[in-house]
Amino acid sequence: MLRLNLLAEGDAPVTALDPDLAFFTVVVFGLTFLVLWRFAWKPIAEGLDRRERGIADQIDRAKSDAAKAAETLRGYEAKLSGAAEEATRILAQAKTEAQAAGERILAEARAEAEAARTRALADIASAKEQAVRELAKLHVDSAVSLAGSLIRKEVDAKGHQDLIQDSLQRFASRN
Repeated sequence: MLRLNLLAEGDAPVTALDPDLAFFTVVVFGLTFLVLWRFAWKPIAEGLDRRERGIADQIDRAKSDAAKAAETLRGYEAKLSGAAEEATRILAQAKTEAQAAGERILAEARAEAEAARTRALADIASAKEQAVRELAKLHVDSAVSLAGSLIRKEVDAKGHQDLIQDSLQRFASRN
């Protein structure tokens, strides 16, 4: 077997312990540790503590903001619900008012129709009465004229008026 010898002549094997090297290594490590402990450990620890507190504060703020957002959401939902109820109430009120207005307009139209009917009936009755009077007057005038020509006697104005009234009363009582 071929063995490579990488050690120079006079070098100690790698597994050999050199007391000087070990001592200086411990001293350098200790000095480095003390320097780091004195100058770096506190700022690093403080930085880590600040970071931890900052993260905790951010978490607390996030929780607080989430709670505020949830409360605001509940408030908005309540307002939205109230607005929906108000809209429903307004629509119901408008429907009721529209129905009342419709009924009022219908009642007014019926009243106007009844008044027009009553006026029309009164006009018809008045026209009928006027027509009856005119017809009676014509009959009376014809009868007087015929009677006057039969008896050849002219009736005076008062007698003529009395005959007309008497004929009208008889004619009206028949109708």
